[in-house]
Amino acid sequence: METSAGYARRVRFPWLTRAYLTADPRSLAAGRIALASVLLLDLARRAQEMRLWYTNQGLLPNHTVLWSPPFEYSFSFFYMCSWLHEAAIGFLICFVVYGLLLVGLYTRLAQALSVLAVLSLHGRVLFAQSGGDVALVELTIWTAFLPTGRRFSIDALRSSLRDKREARLGELNERLAFMPESKPVVSLAVLALTLQLSVIYFFNAVQKSGATWREGSVVHYMLHQDEIVTTLGLWLRERLSVAGSRTLTYAALGIEAVLPLAILFPLAQAAMRRVAVALMVALHLGFALFLNLGIFVPTMLAFAPNLIHGTDWDRLGRWLRPKGQRFIECDERSPLAFGIARVLARLDRGARLEFIEPAGDTESSAHGSDELVVIDPLSRQRFERSLAWAQIAECLPLGFPLAFALRATSVRRLADACYEVLAKRARRARHRLPVDSSASPGDFGETKSEIRASVAPALFAGPRRPPPKQIAAGPVPLLRETSIALLMIIATSQLLVDNPLVTHLSYSAQPKWMSAVVSYLQFLQAWSMYAPEAPTTDANVFVDAVTVDGRHVDPFNELLSPNQPHPGPHIPPRLGQSLLVSNYVFRIPYQRDYFPALRDWILRYPERSGRPEDHIVSFAAYAVIDESPPPAEREPRNTTTQLLFDFVDEPEKGAR
Repeated sequence: METSAGYARRVRFPWLTRAYLTADPRSLAAGRIALASVLLLDLARRAQEMRLWYTNQGLLPNHTVLWSPPFEYSFSFFYMCSWLHEAAIGFLICFVVYGLLLVGLYTRLAQALSVLAVLSLHGRVLFAQSGGDVALVELTIWTAFLPTGRRFSIDALRSSLRDKREARLGELNERLAFMPESKPVVSLAVLALTLQLSVIYFFNAVQKSGATWREGSVVHYMLHQDEIVTTLGLWLRERLSVAGSRTLTYAALGIEAVLPLAILFPLAQAAMRRVAVALMVALHLGFALFLNLGIFVPTMLAFAPNLIHGTDWDRLGRWLRPKGQRFIECDERSPLAFGIARVLARLDRGARLEFIEPAGDTESSAHGSDELVVIDPLSRQRFERSLAWAQIAECLPLGFPLAFALRATSVRRLADACYEVLAKRARRARHRLPVDSSASPGDFGETKSEIRASVAPALFAGPRRPPPKQIAAGPVPLLRETSIALLMIIATSQLLVDNPLVTHLSYSAQPKWMSAVVSYLQFLQAWSMYAPEAPTTDANVFVDAVTVDGRHVDPFNELLSPNQPHPGPHIPPRLGQSLLVSNYVFRIPYQRDYFPALRDWILRYPERSGRPEDHIVSFAAYAVIDESPPPAEREPRNTTTQLLFDFVDEPEKGAR
């Protein structure tokens, strides 16, 4: 088995390659799972407000955004969706793509489609975009160039089943033959991903030079952002002292400043990366407890698995290795049972399962029994059906939750029913084939009809692919690395113009074609989160609307501020808005082109409520701004309101 250090010695500049261009395939696989989980979380959050942001009945209709786009160049397949059911189909497609990425099935295709999916989801609502959205897009793009499906994936399992076809039960107990590929990944994309993460922390740290950071009052002011503060944050701000705010502020700034060094330090890399991951988790979990920063926290944590060193994976594997051993009686005459046993042999990294022949005659049929029976070698107790699967799950890495679930009565009945359906289909397929006593159970026949009728190969064998040497000799790696290098140049250019406080460059210094690529890919590099100053003002929008029966309602906050549906001309504590809503609230007063869409959305209030008496005859929309209280104070100051626009129904005008 070749180690990362051994592989790096065979390439040019081995020290640099090992330090900055090499990643453990297990780290990339864990990063893929983390990324797909965050993508699914992002999709679920947006699905809750699908009508609001992705249909023409929402705040950002297609025609409004296309006629007045937030960026000159934008891309989204969701521009084709006008109605809720159309957007729902798009969300379903994204869900399938992200699901394939999560389990690692057709991983390369899923990676490319995930880039298109996340660009489309975010590109449709660029007006309400946040830094977390940008970071998620960039993580998705950089990892799309990496072989994240080599480990912890269905593709890796299918490849192993295809490359080695066991013929007898005894071969399944030779676990060294099933060891997965361990050669480290060497690519410019590893460097790009590491640099992207370091750049985020470095520029966020160096640009925090304002008075609020120097005096340590940032945490105090952030906890008074009522649109994003959490319940715990609201509790803390009533009790946080000036000294406590100063301590937490300096701690956050110090962690951000140390992280780039810990990530990029070339010596004692395993230990330094361990420190970096621990600091990232501490920093972002702290953010999540007190502030609703949308997808930013999960995205930054999804970077972390890619940093894990190979030696730590080895230690983790030894620590998570299940205890105990089980014997599995498997009839090798059954293609279904033998096929499942082949899969289990590859999942059983700790060699806790041993496959044995059933005792005595299990079935008179030439095709054998489809049942797997588990035996505890100490108590000699036998387990069948779902209880057998619970015993098997306990012997697999991270299988305890599945084992616990399979012991529940309802889950056990469902598992037994599903296995019975699968076994019946396998038996019907086998009975249509002639019995060939000379064929081994690993062959499953050679004709197309036999292959289709054999359950395990059809599920797991996977497509034929050229051997790795043939791929390496072709133009694909050169094209991939060239594309990565070009994207790194574009990202560097954008970094220089997006951070003028540090670089002192303007956008005029960037070629037009680079600006277009950055805009299409949402590849922004403006990393100045709450810099140079923390926000010291708070904002909201409220609507004073009059219904046809004379009631005063607020259609905006009733839907978008669930904790404070009627705030009026002041900003109450903790509005409970989503980050998309709070970004919209901060930007809408300065985007008059979007006022007609907001007006039409307010007038559709009776459509949303389903009450004809909610028909609005007049309203006025206001922006509310207040100054957050200075340290040691609790109440905001200088609340002001600004009329955005108003509306009076034509019949009402005539009556007046």
